[in-house]
Amino acid sequence: MARNPRQEVALRRRYTISKEETRLAFEQALTDIAANPSVPVTEKTLYEAAGRSRATLNRYPDIKERLAEIRASRVTVSPDKNKDAAAQVVTNHRLRALQQASTTLAQRVAILSVVVQDLERRNSSLVRLLQQHKVAIPIELVVDNTEEK
Repeated sequence: MARNPRQEVALRRRYTISKEETRLAFEQALTDIAANPSVPVTEKTLYEAAGRSRATLNRYPDIKERLAEIRASRVTVSPDKNKDAAAQVVTNHRLRALQQASTTLAQRVAILSVVVQDLERRNSSLVRLLQQHKVAIPIELVVDNTEEK
């Protein structure tokens, strides 16, 4: 069933007004994003600030182009940042090397502690055998002997 011509005109007028409001909302959001350098320049930021959906933003390629221009203008990297980035790379490399050395030392400590436990067990079994056979035990073999000479 066809619409009444008056209804058609009213709907077209409503759609036109809605499109204009959407465009104005996106342009206002673009202006806000461009004015505030701390705001991330992303499509999500734009359509959320405009109060519209991502699909609605995709219907306005010119708005997306302007967003890309704003993003490109913010990407400029200063020479100080290059120096900082190089220093950060060196620092990260040293940090990784230190972490590796720390891990290696921790593994060695764990291995040595297992070896010490094994030696203590062997020593105590030897002391027990010597006591069973009533042999004089050298003081160096007694585990509880912690005094230094």
